[in-house]
Amino acid sequence: MHKIFTVTVLLLLSLRLSAQQSGPVSERPAYFIYTAGERTDKKLKVLLISTYIYRAKNFSFPSDKISIGMSLDFSSTILQIERDEKLFPADYDNITFSAVKVNDLYGNYQQWNATHQYHDEVTQHDNSLSALEKIRVALINDYQKHGYRVYQVNFSPQTNGANQTSYSIYDEKAGTYRKTEFDNLEPLSPLWIPPFKKGDIKEQLARIGGSVSSSPGVLVIESTGKSQQNTSKSSKSTSSGSSSSTDPDKWKREADARMWEAAMLEAKGDTLYNMGTLFYMQALEQYNAAQRAFPSARVQAKIDNINALANFAKALNNGMKQVDEGVEKLDPHKKTRHAYFFVNYTGLLSSYSKIANPNDHAAKGVFLGVTGHRTFFSFEARLGYVVSPVYEYNVIDVEKRPAANTVRIQQNSAALGLSLGLNIPIRNVVIYGMYGFECMMTTGQKILTAGYHVDETPTYPYLLTKFTFGTTFRIPRTRIGIGVQYNLNSITGEDDGASAIIDEKAPAEHYYLYSTTNEKYKFNNGGISFCWSF
Repeated sequence: MHKIFTVTVLLLLSLRLSAQQSGPVSERPAYFIYTAGERTDKKLKVLLISTYIYRAKNFSFPSDKISIGMSLDFSSTILQIERDEKLFPADYDNITFSAVKVNDLYGNYQQWNATHQYHDEVTQHDNSLSALEKIRVALINDYQKHGYRVYQVNFSPQTNGANQTSYSIYDEKAGTYRKTEFDNLEPLSPLWIPPFKKGDIKEQLARIGGSVSSSPGVLVIESTGKSQQNTSKSSKSTSSGSSSSTDPDKWKREADARMWEAAMLEAKGDTLYNMGTLFYMQALEQYNAAQRAFPSARVQAKIDNINALANFAKALNNGMKQVDEGVEKLDPHKKTRHAYFFVNYTGLLSSYSKIANPNDHAAKGVFLGVTGHRTFFSFEARLGYVVSPVYEYNVIDVEKRPAANTVRIQQNSAALGLSLGLNIPIRNVVIYGMYGFECMMTTGQKILTAGYHVDETPTYPYLLTKFTFGTTFRIPRTRIGIGVQYNLNSITGEDDGASAIIDEKAPAEHYYLYSTTNEKYKFNNGGISFCWSF
């Protein structure tokens, strides 16, 4: 039984962790900036790319103005580099950079990804940030294959500079403009892409030389064959003085190979992790392998997360094992053991007004689960469908002023629950009391106040807690059991965070759900279970 309990707790933990993560954060717009340049004779080609991927911090919708602002800011940086790195009088002997490109990615990256040339490595498990990181790696590799020298530029959007209006977004809810803020994420490793330093391009141009040089009274065209011959002699001289020729790009190729290996292993780990708790240890093996191939803080955070869960599970498993051993000593013949698969309906005796609140309700639930009772200790895990009490929300306008009306909404949810408690076993009957909770994942809603509708799912309470008192009777000489329960339920109210709601009498006005009118919703109900012992 303790194994079932442990797995259930881990499932609830992973569910809660995913519920705590802010979904929109991972899907906020993300950007990186780059430009490519070359000499006219193509003897030198350079790609300059921003060190970071930038993700908007304080809003969750795309804006073309941001791409424009970033392009203008990065262009200023590139123009300065062009001026600083000019070695020859003639422009065709120097590097000339093309227009700056801003690669951006919003939440709906899959639609964008379907028509993009760098999409093979992106999977449905990537968010906008991880997808854009893979696209950046593919883009760099593509330019390197075409002979470009790649440098990273430590650039930051100039939100307070000449193009600051490009970073100002109008907030309809607040009725004012606010400035975009950015997180600088996923920096390029200097072991893979060297940072650009003043003089790097000049140095390369000096090695190549100009396509045309002059001597007194004579115009001399450089001899490519002679240059190659000198290079060959130099190469031979170097090889004779050393057992192996120097290969300055070897470490880059090795780092590139390790990075791609690590990315592949991490993607496998992500796939296993998203399959659920039972696959966490297999995911951990892939993450550890990825970290050995090419270390990163991102992968280490994933390793630390799984290790923390694994350590908790181990401690929980050991504790439950000790409980099992103690129970086995008290009842070696398992005369007090009651373990059932069950189907349960909860919703009988509902009477919200008798407990704490005048609002009506028709809360109910249907569950499938497993329950166990053994020598005073009870445990229950369940998965089901829940209809909540009727929540009443305050409404505010665009100026955050309370509106005259409130809106009544009922939530429909999938639920995963766990309860623990004590029992008294009497032959084929067990009497128990348990305390537990249900994590509710919204599947729909019903607006009970006429004249209103919503275009998005509001923020609902996610946690229901309850005391359960019940008894289960097992029919002698069968595996069939019948149980009845009485529940005292409690749901904490929620601040919605201002989801838009439409007043059909004034559709042009902007109204938002603000918070539930009650801090706590309490109600009682009864239930009946049909059980099969195992």
